Amino acid sequence: MNFQSRGKHLGDDGTETQRKGVKIEIEVNPTIQGIIAGKDEILEKAIEFVNGGG
Repeated sequence: MNFQSRGKHLGDDGTETQRKGVKIEIEVNPTIQGIIAGKDEILEKAIEFVNGGG
């Protein structure tokens, strides 16, 4: 969630978010086996996360 206050964009914890980039919370590395199988392991992990699977 982002809040705008006096021209600054602040995250939900009150820290400034502009020019900080995206904070990586879950690291996913595609595997050779997944690439060969035509899988999108990053997308699969994102869907799992959104569905509450961590």
